[in-house]
Order: sequence, then structure tokens, then C-alpha cells
Amino acid sequence: ARIKPALKADQVEAILGRPASIEQSETADQTLSGEVDHYPAPNGEGRVIFVNHAVFKAEFVPGAKS
Repeated sequence: ARIKPALKADQVEAILGRPASIEQSETADQTLSGEVDHYPAPNGEGRVIFVNHAVFKAEFVPGAKS
């Protein structure tokens, strides 16, 4: 609930700590870059999705494995 759109990666890390893994991608022309940070939990996984280095969406996926 504390992860809001437009936060930067360092702000998210200050709240959640370091992610267990990170997936990165970008468009061929490099106009958009994306990143999904994975935070495992006992009953699923938290995911923070960044677009152009700012939070786009944060979600919890029950039962997901990193």
C-alpha cells in the first residue's frame, strides 16, 4: 500500500529492501524501458513494475514463485 505510482527504485528499496530478482526490458527504439522487481513472500510474490524508471504498478500475486 505504501508503493505508489511515480516512486523511483531507490524509494521502493528503502521501503521493501532489495528485490530477490529483477527482469528488465526495453523497446527496440529505447523510448520505453521496463523493469519488474520480484519480492517473494511465504504465500506468493510481490511485484513492482517500473516504466521509464518510475513505479507504474505494484501487485501481490498469491501462490507465485520467483
